[in-house]
Order: sequence, then structure tokens, then C-alpha cells
Amino acid sequence: MKMRHAILLLLLVMVVIGSVYLNDYQDRNLVVLKNGTVLTVDEIWKSGRFLLYKINDEVFTVNRNEVESYGKPESKMMLKHAKFKASLLLISANDEFKDFANNTTVSFVRRSFWVIGILAATVFCIILLLVLHLIFKNRRPLPNPAQPAKIQKPATPPPNDADDEITPSDIIDYFLNLFRLQIGADPDAPMKTKALMDSASGSNTVYELRIKHRGEWMRRRMSVGPLGDEAGSKSKCFYVIYDVHLVVKIPVKPISEFEFYNKCIKKEGQIVDKLAPKECIVPRVSTIVSMIHKLPESAHLSVDQLEEKYVDWLRSKTQYQKYLKIKNTFVFLWIFQNTIF
Repeated sequence: MKMRHAILLLLLVMVVIGSVYLNDYQDRNLVVLKNGTVLTVDEIWKSGRFLLYKINDEVFTVNRNEVESYGKPESKMMLKHAKFKASLLLISANDEFKDFANNTTVSFVRRSFWVIGILAATVFCIILLLVLHLIFKNRRPLPNPAQPAKIQKPATPPPNDADDEITPSDIIDYFLNLFRLQIGADPDAPMKTKALMDSASGSNTVYELRIKHRGEWMRRRMSVGPLGDEAGSKSKCFYVIYDVHLVVKIPVKPISEFEFYNKCIKKEGQIVDKLAPKECIVPRVSTIVSMIHKLPESAHLSVDQLEEKYVDWLRSKTQYQKYLKIKNTFVFLWIFQNTIF
């Protein structure tokens, strides 16, 4: 703060000195010659083709053809005068410095003057740089002590249990969006759901899905309900009837990587193979993906071959992987084998 006050005081002194000098300077007269010379004179008057001017009680004459302008200083004349004075100063300094460098006809006092002048200029530049550094440093915003420090939040939230987030209404929304894809309706098409049967008896609730497409309301039904609530399993499952009998299993921890998701499905399939020939439910990505995209050669492929084809297709068409997700996690879609709805 003290340094800032000192700088402001120095600037104020410079402004006052400059104002006094400028006021005195504007009271004088200038004669600007065409060869670039600028003269500061006390008086000016004309006499025929000559211009007369007085400097310290001495009168001089100059041909008016050699004069570019004269009179009280204006901005243009002041700039030319400053340029002229600077050129004279530089020429004089250059000549004197050459004599100093060559050590010819220069007295000891004159050489001392140049050494002191060079050192003074160096010190002045260093001080100027320090002042500029302090000015820009003080302009940096200071932290507000009244505001508490912000705690950086992680880029992704910590994984929560998926079964704590997904509800039956999320399952209904998932299949409603699947219905929209099947009929080719727009993403912003009006969609509605309506419960038709209460599940108080323990059975699934039947819903009517309605989507407005090409001016008409398209309808279909599905049912959904919880499965295995009393079995003590950490995962949550839903029993769904949508064209086929399905089990939608929500993993304990959210799964976001498709390859890990596919690996989990294969692991579940290996367990089912060990239980054969007993009738079991089988996890497959083709259960849902086949409803929104038909592979041309699907009629000639076995179930396992078709599953591999859809997995490869999902690897190349990654935008369709989201249709195997509910909220932030992939879900397992199990189909009851040898069961027709």
C-alpha cells in the first residue's frame, strides 16, 4: 500500500511539473522552417518577403519561402518541435559518446559524467521494472476470506447401489421408449401410461402404453411387478411381460462398460449350461435388441450364434448400447426359455 501511495505521489508531481512547463511553453512563439528546424522565439513580425523574430533582444530575419509555419504553438507544431529537440539531443549525445568511447578530447569530468549517466539509466530501468511488477502484482484479485473454500467435487459421483435408484416406474419408462422405437415414432412424440389392474393380489400390474404417431394414438399393453422381494437377494428383479416373459435384473453395482457387461452375461450363461436340461432363464442382449433391429441372416442362425452376432453389432453400433441401460447402468434381461406369451 505504501508503494502504491508513493507511485501516485510521483505521478502527481510529474503532472504538476508538466502543466507548469506546458503553460509557459504555450506563451512563446514558434517558427517552423521547411528544413525541419524549429525555433522558439519571443516575438514575430513580418516585413515584406521576410519574417523577423526576436530571441533574447536579438533580431533575426528569414525568407518567408523557407518558413513552413509560425505563431503560437499548436499540436502539430508542438510535435515537430519535440521531434526536432529529440533529434538534436540524440545527435549531440551520439557525438559525445563517440568521443567518450574513443577516449579523445574528453576530460576526466566528462568521462565521469557518462559513466554516471549510464549507471543512472540502468538503475532507472531496474526501478521502473520493479514498479511495473508491483503494480500488476497488486492488481491480482485477492481471495475473499469471508467465502469458504470450495471443495472440488469428483467428476463422477461415487457408485451407489443401482437397486436403490431404479423403481417400477423406471421399468415402465424403459419399455415405453422401446415401444416408441418399434413403431418409429419421434423422440419428442407425446407418450402416456395408464395402470389397468391393481397388484394387491400379488400379480403384476398391467399397463397400457400409448404413443401419438402420425396423428393417431398407438396402444399396447405390458405388465410389470417386483420379483423375489423376500428371497434375500442383494439384486432387485422385476418380472415383465412384453411380447415374452422377461426378468429384468438390476445389478448390485452399476455397470457402465459394455465389455464387462457382456462378460457378466457369459458367466451367467455358463451357470445355466451346467443346469441343462432343466428349464432355466437365460440372459441375452438379443432379447431386447432383436425387437428394435433385425439382422438379415437371423432366421438361419442358432440362438447362441445370433447372440454373438448381436454382440458384435453392438460393438460397432455403440449408440444402441444405451437401449440395454436403465438410468446409469446396464441391466440383465432374462427370457423364460420354452415359454410363449
